Amino acid sequence: LKQRNKKVERIFVFFGGFDNNFYTKRILRLFKTLNLNVNLFVPLNLKIKEKKIIIFKNMKIIYFNNRNFYKYLNLSDMSVVSGGLTLFDSLFFKIPTICLPQYYHQYVNAKIVNKLRANFMVNTNNIDKSFVYKFNILYNSYKERKKLVKNGSKIINLKNMENIFKKLFKIYEK
Repeated sequence: LKQRNKKVERIFVFFGGFDNNFYTKRILRLFKTLNLNVNLFVPLNLKIKEKKIIIFKNMKIIYFNNRNFYKYLNLSDMSVVSGGLTLFDSLFFKIPTICLPQYYHQYVNAKIVNKLRANFMVNTNNIDKSFVYKFNILYNSYKERKKLVKNGSKIINLKNMENIFKKLFKIYEK
């Protein structure tokens, strides 16, 4: 796991294998209005589905596939995800995260993590305004990103996981 940048230069955007609500396209449109100088990591299937290539002035879109999913997630300075497993992957890789849940179980996950102050959650009743507001806070404040990472480390406690694995291996040895 690498040391995170003070400046956000790379953003990972992923809403699961099936983006039921087309959040990726919506978030990309919002990024376009923000006119940022960043690299966006988005799923390759978006490029395949789109007839035209999405072009931004200062942003570079880098498409990833399943084989390099974790590579690009770990390279990111920030992630925008739905609240499923990728939320916990982001916590594991110590990446400050904005959640936009698509399904109820993702909402529950994101809400629990949010109560522990380890992510930002988008209000699904006013996605555009809520996302831009939360994004600007996180993008512009290294202190906020650092705080989310610190709180996320309490949820994904690698030392405890290591102890659990050792106990499991002892059980299987017998």
